[in-house]
Amino acid sequence: VQCQKCRLHAKLHVLGVGTALKILLLPDHHLTTAISRDEIVGLFNTLGKLSESIGLAQKLTTMYWKDYRKQQASEAAEEAARRPASRDPNDVAALDKLRTLCASVRETQTLADDAGLLDVAMRLVAQAGRDRIIAEETEDALVARILSRQEDVLLLAKHYESNPARFIRLAVDSMGERLLKEATNSATATSATQPKHDAIVVGTGLAGMATSVSLLDRGARVLIIEKEPRMGGNSAKA
Repeated sequence: VQCQKCRLHAKLHVLGVGTALKILLLPDHHLTTAISRDEIVGLFNTLGKLSESIGLAQKLTTMYWKDYRKQQASEAAEEAARRPASRDPNDVAALDKLRTLCASVRETQTLADDAGLLDVAMRLVAQAGRDRIIAEETEDALVARILSRQEDVLLLAKHYESNPARFIRLAVDSMGERLLKEATNSATATSATQPKHDAIVVGTGLAGMATSVSLLDRGARVLIIEKEPRMGGNSAKA
């Protein structure tokens, strides 16, 4: 490489990576004497570049999902335009049959006692959520109904296991807007009461990063706050 600036950056990067490996592999009692000032500077330079790359990766990911959702919305609009305005009469008839079957099942046996149906229903809803067929709020509401052992959902799982798309459509239709709203509010309230982090570290300098690593090694959930767009803090300017 002829460019002196490029050679300098390459040396700093290699020095930083080597320092990181040295910290990971050396015994603790050797670290105080085995690492030089130049190696620390190289390490924080590498951390800064890595932090910048992570920021760019997040930006590219955001752009990708924005385009993806726009395309999904466009395809959904085209699909809705091709559908007739009224609900499919086959779905309405299926729901009527479902209610009749639920009434007869309650008199003979309880579907909620069948753990296999719970597993089938949960698997179908989880797959629909992963494939983005249903929104996250709808998935939460369906999961809440399955866990509360609603017999209409379990009966749908029993008879529509081989047709996941039809199962999801009928389950959402049978749920109704009121139950969807209640289940969504319940899931939101539950998640809001659960703590997300065990510790908050302000700053990504040498002290902040060392503290974060120590906490993570002990199994803690750590939130790191940094005002600058890259990691390192004042230690990176050394």
